[in-house]
Amino acid sequence: MCSTGAVFWKPRITAVRPERRIASISSTLVACAALWAVSGSAMADITIGVSLLLAASTTYFRDVRHFVEIALLMLFWTTPVVYPLSQVPGWLRVPILLSPMSPFILSYHALFFDGVMPDASTWAVAVAYGLTTLALGTVWFVSVEDDLSEYL
Repeated sequence: MCSTGAVFWKPRITAVRPERRIASISSTLVACAALWAVSGSAMADITIGVSLLLAASTTYFRDVRHFVEIALLMLFWTTPVVYPLSQVPGWLRVPILLSPMSPFILSYHALFFDGVMPDASTWAVAVAYGLTTLALGTVWFVSVEDDLSEYL
């Protein structure tokens, strides 16, 4: 399995037998596929959790969609999508790292741009965000489920 910081897709020229190279590449691809599965499920958890929260909240408060527009704009600019984290001043790094999408984007930057496996802590935070959001969304939706038909 790939260790943290191991280069896995940049070609390296070494005097290794082809069988070992293929085994190394296949184990790397298995590790990357596992990370994609974890990332995909965590992102799906966030999506479902936020959807449940917003669906139930919109029936009670009609202005939720306006707040969602503002929140998405803030989420976009506090997530290092269009800029690397290295360009962020030190005093702004903590709020940016607290953004729920930052662990995903930082992991994708590490995988695609730097060619290294992201830290396990980054993946753990992404999974924690996903499971927490899913739990909150489910609890909120189930608690108001009986009243939704009356408000519609």
